[in-house]
Parts: sequence; structure tokens; C-alpha cells
Amino acid sequence: MLDAISSAHPLSSYAVQLIDYLLQQAISLQASDIHRDQLIRANAVLVRLKLLSNMDITEQRRPQDGYFNHSLGDSSIDIRASCLPGHWGEKVVLRLQHPEIKQRTIHQLGLDIQQSQCLINYLQQPQGLMLITGPTGSGKSVTLHSILMHLHQPHRNLVSAEDPVEMGLDGVHQTEVNLHIDLDFSHILRSMLRQDPDVIMLGEMRDSVSADVSIKAAQTGHLVLSSLHTRSVAETINRLQGLAVDLAGLSHCLDLVVNQRLLRCLCQQCCRPLDRQQLQAFDSDEIQQARHDYQQQFGPIAPAMAIGCQYCLQGYRGRSGIFSLLALDNHMRTAIRQRQLELLQAPINLRQQGLYKVLAGMTTMAELNRVIVN
Repeated sequence: MLDAISSAHPLSSYAVQLIDYLLQQAISLQASDIHRDQLIRANAVLVRLKLLSNMDITEQRRPQDGYFNHSLGDSSIDIRASCLPGHWGEKVVLRLQHPEIKQRTIHQLGLDIQQSQCLINYLQQPQGLMLITGPTGSGKSVTLHSILMHLHQPHRNLVSAEDPVEMGLDGVHQTEVNLHIDLDFSHILRSMLRQDPDVIMLGEMRDSVSADVSIKAAQTGHLVLSSLHTRSVAETINRLQGLAVDLAGLSHCLDLVVNQRLLRCLCQQCCRPLDRQQLQAFDSDEIQQARHDYQQQFGPIAPAMAIGCQYCLQGYRGRSGIFSLLALDNHMRTAIRQRQLELLQAPINLRQQGLYKVLAGMTTMAELNRVIVN
């Protein structure tokens, strides 16, 4: 039916070609999202995207979500579509799940060597709670899926509850939230506990019930992974308390909090080192301190600038994470119980690691300031 519609009208044929072109460009530039607002011949483009995503093309008043797969040579890419009504018409956002991102290992996320080893060490524990935190679009899902890939062994029973299932993983039983049939995180989680799981991944702690069940599962012999839309460790503890979580119980099972963001990476085809005048302007007190603390976690010091070429978008290509890890010890567990949240400080904060990547020429100061304000 789709092919018949595409060939029946010149606008439909144009929409097919335009969408194919946009997807090819986005994939080649390693873009994570495509935003479609008011385009020329927008209706044909909108209908085409809705058809591809199995949305209702007659529905223009309600938000809709969908999914489709786009072939790229010998491989393919999974695409999530979200349609939102508005005063000037419907807006569609496409989220691209690049194959290489879906297959990232823990060592490819952007962690430094010490952080990678810290994370791997905690994953060797048979039980406990690990939280991945950060705002929407900070790469939490990719981190969680990389962890599940690392944990996958034939003898382990790995289960997940997700909304939606963004990346299909071999060896993991993934269940998708479906609110139309009253299947939410808390219902799935309770059922999972009857499946004798070794590792439970809960896509997000959204309510008091799912938070409570997760903590009890972590206390009773399960390794539980989850995420929260919070910007710091202190905000994470406050959010959990707002979900009626018992802080004393939380302090006993919470082992590791990972806070993260995503920075655009400099295009290695066109970036160039800073000249002498640019280095002088670059050398602030903050940079001098970062130089002093930097131990070449990401290579030699070689700050660079964005230029732009046919292989990138305004000098950037792809993204990498910056991370702050807080591994809880007895002192910190006491601080949680007593709500002394100012004592919960990670060895390296997000901006520090961002500065190290600026020094290494992986990104720019402008990009770091865009993501994290000093």
C-alpha cells in the first residue's frame, strides 16, 4: 500500500525522496535526531513519516509514537518517531539508533580508565542498586544497554522493563510498558521477580511503587539497574525521597551513582589546533587548573577548534559522554541517612572531565559551555 501511495501522486514521490535524502544525510553525519517543523510540501512528508511509523494518518489532535527501520547498504538503522500536535501543525521528531551506538561497550562510552574499571568492579557484585542519572537526551539508555551487554552470560537471567524498548538485545528478556492495558513499570517489575532474575534493568524510576520494589529487589539478592532524570547526586537523593523512598533502606543497597551528559565531538577530518593567539585567549584560570590535574586520561594536550567540512556538521561529528561516578562507602551511606547531601561529592565532576576532553582536542570549550555552565 505504501508503494502505491508513493507513486500515485508527485508530492508523495517527492516526500519519499526527501525523507530518504534526510535519513542518508543524518546517518552519514551520525546525527542523533531529526526535527521536522514547517517544511515545503510538509503534509506529504508528514503522511509519509506517519505511514512508515505505523501511525494513524487521520489523527491530528493527539500525540503519537511509532517506529520503523531504514536500510543502509548491508545494514539497517532503527528509528523512533514522535508526532506532537501544535498551533501551526504537527511536529515530528525522529530519533536514530545507529548500529555502532547500539553495540558500544563500556569502554566506548567516554569514561576514563579509572571510571571504566570502577563501573566494571561494581558490576561483579551479585546484588545492589546502580543508578544512571542525567537529563533527557544525555545517553542514559545507551549506558544501561552497554552494561547489560557486558553482563550477558549464558548462566545469567537478564530482564528489563522499558518504555519503549529502544534497542533489542540478544540474551535479555525485554518487556515494554503498555499503559493501554495497564502494564506499567511497577506491574512488570513485580512479575519479573517471579522469573528468578539475576539482573533487573528498570528503564526509569517513575513512581513510588516502582522505586520501592526496585530497592527491595536490590536488598534481596538481585542486581538492579535503573535511571532517573536528575542532574546531580543530591538531586537524585531528593527525587527518591520525593517518591517516598526510605533513605535508610536506600543507603544500604545503593552502590553506585553515574551522572552523565553528551558532548559533540570535533570532526577529525577538519579540526585544527589552536594558534598562539587562540591559546592565549584559551588559557583561563580554569584551564590552568585542569592542565595541572590532567593525567592524560584522554591523550596528550592538543586543544583544537571546529572548522566544518563535507563529513561533519559545523565542525562536529558524533557525540561522546562525560561522566561523574560516585561509589558509595560507609561514610556516604551515613550521609544519605542523615541527609547531609553536600558530602556526596564525586572525585571528578562533569565539568572537570569535560575540560580534560577539551584539552585533549576531543571537543571545544564552546561545546562544553553549551552543555554545562560553569
